[in-house]
Amino acid sequence: MIWPRLTRLAEFALALLVAVALFALMVLTCVDVIGRYWFNAPVPGASELTQFGMGIIVFGALPLVSGHGGHVTIGLMEMITAGRVAVVQRLVMAVTATTALAVMGWRLLVTGSDLASYGDTSSYLRIPLAPIAYFMAVMAFAGAVASLAHFFAGGDGDSPQPRDATE
Repeated sequence: MIWPRLTRLAEFALALLVAVALFALMVLTCVDVIGRYWFNAPVPGASELTQFGMGIIVFGALPLVSGHGGHVTIGLMEMITAGRVAVVQRLVMAVTATTALAVMGWRLLVTGSDLASYGDTSSYLRIPLAPIAYFMAVMAFAGAVASLAHFFAGGDGDSPQPRDATE
């Protein structure tokens, strides 16, 4: 089937994007700190770039985490819930997570539209803000879909086991 291959390809591409953004933030921070303290010349706009990078990392990872049920959870009810009660609990949690992510995506989409209509940019580097807001909205919607997909695939909410590289 083509769907599992497309899913794995999308996961790989998103994980690569997040990894590259994280690496870029690491390099930016190192260069900024070295420039600031050794040469008295910090990287111009480093704080803005860091903010954009964090948005890409957090929202880029959201569909990956949601699709694998990797959110941080507290298992207070696990010992006393079993059978149908556990299924209802999983359903309630999936609906709650999906609704929260969808509402977040909707509000980010509205915010992105507002930013685009005003032509808002970052204060120092003049980077347009709307594309970042749109990216975050798409990732929130993708996280909502991934959360539902995880529920219907029978995910138990635990973090995924590492996949074999040959899968």
